[in-house]
Parts: sequence; C-alpha cells; structure tokens
Amino acid sequence: MSTITVYAPTATRRAPRPAPTSTGTRLTRRGRLAVFLTALLLIMLALVAIAGAVTATSQAGDPTPARNVQVTSGDTLWDIAAAANSGGNVGATMHDIAELNGLSQTGALQVGQQIAVPLY
Repeated sequence: MSTITVYAPTATRRAPRPAPTSTGTRLTRRGRLAVFLTALLLIMLALVAIAGAVTATSQAGDPTPARNVQVTSGDTLWDIAAAANSGGNVGATMHDIAELNGLSQTGALQVGQQIAVPLY
C-alpha cells in the first residue's frame, strides 16, 4: 500500500510592496532630442549676442607716423624708447613701440629685427 501526504495550504500574508520611487527623470528619445535642441538653441543665441558686440567699421584708423629701426647687438627696448622720445615718458614709449609692433614681451627683440618706432 502507498502513503499519500497531503499538505494543507496555510494562509500566509505577503508583505505589501513598497511604492516605486523615482530615481530620476527618464526621457524618451523624442524628449532627449528636444532637450538637446533646446540647449543647442540657447548656445547659438548666446554666441549671436556676444558676436553682436564685435563690430568692424569702414572708417580707417589714424595712422601713427613712425620710422623703422634695426635692432643691433645689445639694444633693449628701453634704450630704443629712450632714444626715440628723449625727455619723455620712457615707459609709455616702450608700451607704444610694443603695441605698434605686436610684441608680447618687452625683451622679445632679435638682432637684425626691424621695428617701427613712433615719431615724437
């Protein structure tokens, strides 16, 4: 003879599931595209606003009367400025020479270099 075991179902309660919490905003492909295009539009508007501040004119600037000087061995910008504007402000003359020639450093002179020196 065989034995049959029957288990009676017991009533068990499951714990309630917690409500799903949002870990962030999820966007669809269309939403991501809309956010990207909006950001791109804002960047383009900012660039246009900044570019509007830079304006070129058709009027020519005032020419600065100058002469060319060749740098010799031992010359410094101070020496050239002092000789060009004797009795004047040598520091301001150095600044004018550097600005006229596009010199980034005051000691950036090379022997044999031709530089423009304003006439005072």
